[in-house]
Amino acid sequence: MESVSDEITPKDGSSFSAPHELPQSQVLNDPDLLELIFSFFHVRTPPQSGPESLARRISFPDSQHLLWASLASKAFHDPAMDVLWRSLDSWLPLLRLISILDINGSSITSNGVILREHLETMVRYAKRVRHIRIMALRQTISPFIYGSIGRLLGGQFLTLIPALNSFDIPNITELSNDHIQCLFLLPCSMISDVTICGIGNQISEVIAASLIDGIAQTSRIVKTLKLGGRITSISLNMIHQFERLETLRLNMESTPFSRQILYGISQMTALKRVSLNFDGSCTFPIPSSPRTSDFPSLQHLEISSSAQIAMMISLYITTPRLNFLTLHFSSLGLDTNSPGKCLQRITDMANFLKSIQITSSDVNTCIPGADLACLGSCPLLEHINISVDYLTAQTFPAGLEQWPSVKYMRLVSKKVTPQLRSGPLKSLPLVLSQLNQILSLCPKLETLLISIVLDTGPAGIEAMRMQTSSSQAHSPRNTMGVHSLKELVFLPFADTQNVIDENSSEKALNAFTVSRFIDCTCPYIKNFDLSQLTYINRDWWDGVQAMVKELQQMRNPPKKLSNKKIKENSAACGTDFLVDLKLSSS
Repeated sequence: MESVSDEITPKDGSSFSAPHELPQSQVLNDPDLLELIFSFFHVRTPPQSGPESLARRISFPDSQHLLWASLASKAFHDPAMDVLWRSLDSWLPLLRLISILDINGSSITSNGVILREHLETMVRYAKRVRHIRIMALRQTISPFIYGSIGRLLGGQFLTLIPALNSFDIPNITELSNDHIQCLFLLPCSMISDVTICGIGNQISEVIAASLIDGIAQTSRIVKTLKLGGRITSISLNMIHQFERLETLRLNMESTPFSRQILYGISQMTALKRVSLNFDGSCTFPIPSSPRTSDFPSLQHLEISSSAQIAMMISLYITTPRLNFLTLHFSSLGLDTNSPGKCLQRITDMANFLKSIQITSSDVNTCIPGADLACLGSCPLLEHINISVDYLTAQTFPAGLEQWPSVKYMRLVSKKVTPQLRSGPLKSLPLVLSQLNQILSLCPKLETLLISIVLDTGPAGIEAMRMQTSSSQAHSPRNTMGVHSLKELVFLPFADTQNVIDENSSEKALNAFTVSRFIDCTCPYIKNFDLSQLTYINRDWWDGVQAMVKELQQMRNPPKKLSNKKIKENSAACGTDFLVDLKLSSS
């Protein structure tokens, strides 16, 4: 009698496989899925993505766990090893795989002639590496070792780590001369992210520039480049070769920047993000030609420099598609009007601007409050974070053009009022009773963080009381109902002593007036924070915040739970929930 086989064989001789594969087999037969699982053996806190997530090798004990996993099953070996060797923070682990090398505490030497078979293990594991960080090694190495590796690899450039995606050299100046050769074994056609920092002298910059040139000749997919140190035209003239570069970060020290360099950068038409960081020794001479450099695809621009250098850059570039601008002024520079000129120039040419952030390390280097009016020329602007010199009632006049799209605004004023030798000017600081001037300017504003004076003197309290009474007369719900502000935070001034008013009074009645004014002006507010105003009594502002919450609850009482909902919650949480609910309701 013929045995019945588990496999059905059709007439044409082919065989049918099982219609459904077991889930366990699906996992074991999918190396990509196994690699994803093993990647969770090393979870970063906070989690990172992109090239930054590969910046460090997997340390002990996670590396030990991956090693054990690779030995547990043949199916586990390659995926676990790929995760373990994905990132290296030194060149040394690869050198240790060359069996003929002798690596002791101070030197790396060869015990004989290096042959091709000596490199097989290193080449096999080098294929797993995706990121490498080249640090200075304590050991010296015989010069012919790197030469032998390059010769045995066929004399081809960039063949040692064929799948390398990114590499990082934190300090190229610290690399000893005998380890420089290893850099030219790194470039390959898969590299997309390059970081070379610590350029300290002309020798190290020539090496960096040569390496950049080699990468440009080998890889056509480089998208991110970061250079740092004493950068000059030697290396800056090399970067325009990266035609597909999307992100450029330059951290410059004593760099003689110029319009010609700016023009060279603009030739990389795919650039979407540019970050320029100048130290105090960098210079930008006034160009002899008014020619501007066009950045047609630029969306993110970050500049950290003196206000004058930032102004010079803004004058000689055009960014028609700029969405995000970040400026940090380290100092003022020779032109005292440069902060305001810089803001006006940017807003004139960036009609698609969505976010602007301008901060300063110097109290005296800020955007003039009067120049904020130019933000009205950016109809898509949603996010504002600017350090200004003074905020007064004249900063937001009644006829000022609205900022229709702004949802987040942070305005930090370093000083309360302008000071002259003869005393303060007549223009007074912005006070709480003038809050409506800002809210009417930004009808979609949801978050406001602002340096403002909490005026609890007779004049301020009376102004808030009159506005509250006026709104009650026109609104049956006891609110103006026109502002969607959800978060209001008061920020302190640098000169807090000038805020204190001798006529101010932190009485309970004044606290109630302030609370009603906030509740009436901002009926949808969820977070009202006075805690950063250290010159106000803590108990007083605690009471104000508590009363604002109570007034909102009185106007919008919480919905009662239905009997059906109570039973559902009781079933989910146990009978204790029902008991607690009854106790709270009683």
